[in-house]
Amino acid sequence: MKQKVVIATLIIGIVFGFSVLAWANGDYEFLPLEFVQEILAEEREWLVKTAITPDGAVATGSIANGRVVPYFANFGMIGLIDDPDYLPYAADWINWYFEHVNEVDLFGSPGTIYDYRLQGGKAISNDDYDSSDAYAGTFFTLCWKYIEQGGDTSIFEGRHDDFLLVASAIEYVWHNDLTWAKPNYKIKYLMDNIEVWKGLEALPKILISLYDDQENAAKYKDMAERVYNAIDKMMWLGDAFRMHLGKATVDWSVWYPDATAQVWPIWSGLLKEDDPRRDMIWERFNEFHPNWPELGFDSTFPWARVALAAAKMGDWERVDRYIRSVDNRFLQWGRRWPWHNSESGAFMETLEAYLDYRLEN
Repeated sequence: MKQKVVIATLIIGIVFGFSVLAWANGDYEFLPLEFVQEILAEEREWLVKTAITPDGAVATGSIANGRVVPYFANFGMIGLIDDPDYLPYAADWINWYFEHVNEVDLFGSPGTIYDYRLQGGKAISNDDYDSSDAYAGTFFTLCWKYIEQGGDTSIFEGRHDDFLLVASAIEYVWHNDLTWAKPNYKIKYLMDNIEVWKGLEALPKILISLYDDQENAAKYKDMAERVYNAIDKMMWLGDAFRMHLGKATVDWSVWYPDATAQVWPIWSGLLKEDDPRRDMIWERFNEFHPNWPELGFDSTFPWARVALAAAKMGDWERVDRYIRSVDNRFLQWGRRWPWHNSESGAFMETLEAYLDYRLEN
């Protein structure tokens, strides 16, 4: 039996780098700080050079012939601006988003934004979007982080009504304190509603700090609390969160959406640090998917947001293992697809948290 274990460990070492043997032997050695700092610096430059168009859009895939998916773009920028030197890129994206918001879209909703396809560098609307609730929610989260990081707030002059217009996209799909994904897809997803809650938490701060709009701030603060309470009461099953309202069971062995949905309450902060459900969920997630740090799950996507959840949990060995795996599978190969702007954003947030921990300990 011991011989089989050694052979298996050697195979893992060949695939993922022999440094993984440290944790296999129970004597973990973290990556060199300089190496991780270099990866983070390279990641920022990769996003800027390969994903940002001359007019400020953030592309998924090729700048010339890829797509603009605002949901992904928001997450990419949220990760990028942990370094304030990159705030101007977020400012350009925020302006691009505002300039492409629909007064009323083809489904009757105000305040939405379509996905776009890039042809020869020109953005052409798809006249559709993956969701209207989460696009708005993640946009508000980005705008507030931009302000907190010291971004130039002059870009928001004259944008008060535009913020309210974007918020109306959430209100249009609001039903019994939760949101449908979009007007023509009436499913209340856990992931979407967490992103809506997080965005509605940010919006009142934006409205007060920029415009002293106490009335609307109070309105959206109340909506945020109602979403939070609805998730807590209607989506918690006792041992996991339902993926969407109406789904009564969770199969932890299924990577997406069952298991991955469970990390959304962790990375987002919906579950507070003293909430016992947080540890319970994380323990069970790792019980069913022990090899996720080695990208050993049923998806070609890297799922960097799971690593961000690990960072929020202070699970630094798993974060370190994940960084090694991403380096071996994606970074050393030019960040080929399906590495893209949203994955990059979550990875940068993870690296920032990891470095903060390492520098403090």
